[in-house]
Parts: sequence; structure tokens; C-alpha cells
Amino acid sequence: MSSKQVTISKRQFRQICNAYINAVNASQQLLMVHRGDNPLSDRAVGRLEDDMRLIIQQLKEVVDGDTEGRHTAS
Repeated sequence: MSSKQVTISKRQFRQICNAYINAVNASQQLLMVHRGDNPLSDRAVGRLEDDMRLIIQQLKEVVDGDTEGRHTAS
């Protein structure tokens, strides 16, 4: 496998950092999920789904070169 050097802007770097932070936060939400017996579990699952969509969007923006920053961490 060959390696490839990539140059990114400060804004792209920040987006990647935000995506990482959101991934860590989403992992914490996942640990709170206990389906069926806890009324908080539905809210935790919904929050996790929102966080994962945000992470995917942030990473897509970086890959696609969209650095307008329309999507921010919650």
C-alpha cells in the first residue's frame, strides 16, 4: 500500500477534530443505552443517531472540500 501526503487547511483540521470529539461523545451516549427498561434509553438512542449523522456530515465536508462550516457540534 502506498502512502500519500495530504495538505489540509486549519478549518479542515478543526472539522476533523470536531468529528473526533463528537465520536467520543457519541460513544459515551452509546454506553447509556439500556433498551426496554429505561425511559432515558430512547432519548439516548436518538441523541446517538443525531451525533453519528453529524460526524458523518463533518467528515464528508472535509473529504469533499466543503469548509463553509454549516454543521457545528451540538
